[in-house]
Amino acid sequence: MKKYKFGRLEENKRLILLHKDEQEPVNNEGKAIVSDGEKIKLVEFLEGETEHECDRHSYYFLVRKATPEEEEKIKKLKEKEKKAYRYCINRIQIRQLPIKLIKVEFLLDNSKAIFFYSADGRIDFRDLVKDLAGRFKMRIEMRQVGIRDQAKLMGGIGPCGRELCCCTFIKKFEPVSIKVAKQQGLGFNINKVSGFCGRLMCCLQYERNVYEAVAGAETIEIHDKDIDEGRD
Repeated sequence: MKKYKFGRLEENKRLILLHKDEQEPVNNEGKAIVSDGEKIKLVEFLEGETEHECDRHSYYFLVRKATPEEEEKIKKLKEKEKKAYRYCINRIQIRQLPIKLIKVEFLLDNSKAIFFYSADGRIDFRDLVKDLAGRFKMRIEMRQVGIRDQAKLMGGIGPCGRELCCCTFIKKFEPVSIKVAKQQGLGFNINKVSGFCGRLMCCLQYERNVYEAVAGAETIEIHDKDIDEGRD
């Protein structure tokens, strides 16, 4: 098992696991630069560590300690992302494109800007990309996301009163079936089992194994009782 440290992303306060090369020690205080294999982000260290068998999509690589200059640069990038969001919304309206813009992210090295959007089907946004590339002088990527990823990017509060799980610690979505809700006695009220995204809540999976174990134990107990009564 690998050892992981806890961290919190600056951009959305999401809790993450950090993995680092033991040969390159980093002071676990303050802030650091991390990578998910594509983007570099700023993270704040949290106390504690854990051991897990995680797949590659479940943690971030700890790159190095963040310098004050990098922290300032990331703050400026966030302001730039807000301006890019407003500009893109304006161009979408002018070109009358059936696109819902979700979020904008700039890479730390200013080599690329990613515009996350949702839409029904494929959209020809070549003219929009030309507008964005001409304005920001960098490579533009238009990345279409599904409804669950949309909720993850936007954030929000769940029916439990806490921040959405997908915004805080879930990194890989698992399929959830209506069978899970039935096992937990939640009935067919779709409003009680639907999350912010309109799909079945991810948290229904958390206690699935417990409900299945209890149901299995009850079946065995009843079966044994019937056998004993039959013997009498």
